[in-house]
Amino acid sequence: FKRLGLKLGDAKDHDRLEKLATRAILLFPIDCSWVPSRTPHEALDWIKSVSDLAESNSSEAISKLQKIWKRVGLESKPDDLPAPKKNRKRSAMKKKQLVSHQSDFADYALLHGDWRESRDRCVARFDGNVPSVEVSVQEQLLIQGDWSASVTAGGQNWTGGEWRCCCWFSNAEADFCELTWEPTPAVKVFRQLLWSRVDHFLLIAEEVRAPGLSGVSLESQLPLATGWKAIADGRSREWQLQHGTTVARVLPLFM
Repeated sequence: FKRLGLKLGDAKDHDRLEKLATRAILLFPIDCSWVPSRTPHEALDWIKSVSDLAESNSSEAISKLQKIWKRVGLESKPDDLPAPKKNRKRSAMKKKQLVSHQSDFADYALLHGDWRESRDRCVARFDGNVPSVEVSVQEQLLIQGDWSASVTAGGQNWTGGEWRCCCWFSNAEADFCELTWEPTPAVKVFRQLLWSRVDHFLLIAEEVRAPGLSGVSLESQLPLATGWKAIADGRSREWQLQHGTTVARVLPLFM
């Protein structure tokens, strides 16, 4: 903040603004798609400049994020260096395009469904009492909004609380994220998101664990984005969702 010429009231104000800048930077997805720029390299330079200006580049979260950017090949290269030869091998392309990310500091996870410039993605945010989810299929928003829940066990009911990520895994075949919430020490709720890049599907699952308690139930809702047409399959529990030329199928495993 010295570079900005700002005079802050005390160290507490400085700490607040530094944390605000850090959280704002971490809201950008790892592929820099929300940053105003023409190329990913310019986007990375822009975020680095903001980080340096706000003196938030020393935080552990920002440092880890920049290391991930370097690993996926977004690090800017000096203009005087010759451009590297393009490698068309699929394994090298996968390594470069692996942009999935999970942050405990920013309380969000970014899952990708394929390698075609991130056309399919799922963003889960759990920084509030109710997690939110955004799912896009072929760049068309499918699910957007709060992932609400109503948990009942032992005659008590809960609808929200502190969520956290308890498991994260990502490789060339799939992304996996698991969230957990404990309404009480005796009741635990888990949510799983698994996006397969091989078979092209997104698995959304939930469970509640309440050993020794009676009347255990779990209800939840995921809001469908506007513009989708739902067609029921009369012979099964399957649904087909249509939005123009984009088609998705919903397969309830348990109801």
